Amino acid sequence: MPAPDALSPMCFIAMPFGTRPAKRGMKIDFNRVHQFIQRGAEAAGFEAIRADFETSGGFIHKAMFERLLVAYEQGFRTDLRDYYPGVNGVTLRLFRGTEDDYTTLKALMPVVRYSVASAPAPKNNEERYWQTATKLELAMADRDWKAAHEHFD
Repeated sequence: MPAPDALSPMCFIAMPFGTRPAKRGMKIDFNRVHQFIQRGAEAAGFEAIRADFETSGGFIHKAMFERLLVAYEQGFRTDLRDYYPGVNGVTLRLFRGTEDDYTTLKALMPVVRYSVASAPAPKNNEERYWQTATKLELAMADRDWKAAHEHFD
């Protein structure tokens, strides 16, 4: 596989590895499942990166964290109507907490807030839950405790 372009789309694959038991005595070979996912991702033009195959130095958790942040933010930029990857990007940036993260958050948070506020009305309790949880998470990230309590109740 050629060296990945720094701007190429990425498919970050976080999944179990090895063989695991499943229902009714079956076993799932997740390494084999990964081969199918990888081939499909690469055929679609994505750089397929499996979390447990990360080759950068240091703790794998740091590399996974960085990959997840990039993946969530790419996902949100791909479709600004989908607030889910946006709010996860906000949370990961808050957790990392660098000066650059706080600068980025000033621009990112209003866009994610607009995205969830503009979402269609929830069709069921699950959609209602995720919209409310996202609004609560954004209010807490912004330290807007009054709004957080409104979404919590």
